[in-house]
Amino acid sequence: MAFQQALPPRVRWEAEGSSHPFRSRSPAPRAAASTLTRGSGPASAIAGSRQGCRAGSIQIPRTRWRPRRSNGLKRRAALLLFAVTVVGILVLAVAVNLPNLVSRTSNPPPPPPPAAPQCKASQGLCIERTVTRVIDGDTLDVEGSLRIRLVLVDAPEPSQAGGSEAQGVLTSLCLGKLALIDEDDFQIGADPYGRVLAVVHCGGANANAAMISSGLADTYYEFCSASEFGNEAWTGCSSPPPPPSGDCDAAYPDVCIPPPPPDLDCIDVPHRNFRVLPPDPHRFDSDRDGVGCEG
Repeated sequence: MAFQQALPPRVRWEAEGSSHPFRSRSPAPRAAASTLTRGSGPASAIAGSRQGCRAGSIQIPRTRWRPRRSNGLKRRAALLLFAVTVVGILVLAVAVNLPNLVSRTSNPPPPPPPAAPQCKASQGLCIERTVTRVIDGDTLDVEGSLRIRLVLVDAPEPSQAGGSEAQGVLTSLCLGKLALIDEDDFQIGADPYGRVLAVVHCGGANANAAMISSGLADTYYEFCSASEFGNEAWTGCSSPPPPPSGDCDAAYPDVCIPPPPPDLDCIDVPHRNFRVLPPDPHRFDSDRDGVGCEG
C-alpha cells in the first residue's frame, strides 16, 4: 500500500484498475487489440494505439501521418529557371548585336564596282600598263617603252590649232592611270612608226571614244574599213563625211587625192586602206580588192 501511494497518480490509478477521474474507463485490452487489428487507415491505428497504451498492453509511438509530396513542383521550378535563363541569354545577344544590325540597315553595302572592260579579241596585245606620258591628243606612252596610237582617232599636233587642248584632255583622262591596251587585230604591225594601234581604256573609260566625242579629235575615216573596231558606234565610221571639195579624184571618194599628173604612189600620200573605185589612175589598188594602199 505504501508502494502504491509513492507512485504517480496515473500509474497508481492504472495499477488499482481505476480510471482517470476526468476520463471514462477505457475498453478492455483484448477489445483494444482486436480493434487495432481489424481496423484500417491512419485514424483507426492511432485510436487503437491510444486505447492499448491506456490498457498497458501495447506500446506504439505516436506519429503524425504526412502525405508524400509530389516531385511535380520541383520539375516545374527547374523548367521555369531554364526558360528564364534562355530568355536572358537571347536578350543579351540582341542587346550586343543591336548596334551592328542598325548600322547594316542604315548603311547598306556599296554596289560592286563595274566589271573591267575586256579585249575584243586576243590576236594582238591585250595588256594593262600605267600611262607614263601623253605625246599629243592621239598618242601616249605606257610602261615597258611602248608607244600607243589611238586607232581611228585623228587629233591635231600640239603645234596646230586645238592641239594643246586635245593633249590636255587625253592627259587628264589617262596620265598616271592603269590602262588596258586592246590592239587592233586587223592592223598588227601596220603603223609605219612602230606604234601599237589600239583602243585604250583608262580607268574603265574608252579614251578613243572620249577624244572623238569631245570634238577635239576627228574620226580617221581612211582606216575605218581596215580596223577591227570600224563597225563600232563610237568610231563614227558608219556615217563618213562627204568627200572634201577641191581638186580631188573621184576614184578615191573618201579621201582627197588629186588626179595625175603627177603619178603618185602610196608613199606619197598620208592615207591608208581607203576605198578605191575604177579606174584608179594612181594604181593604189594593186590587187584590185577595192582598198588602196593596204598595210
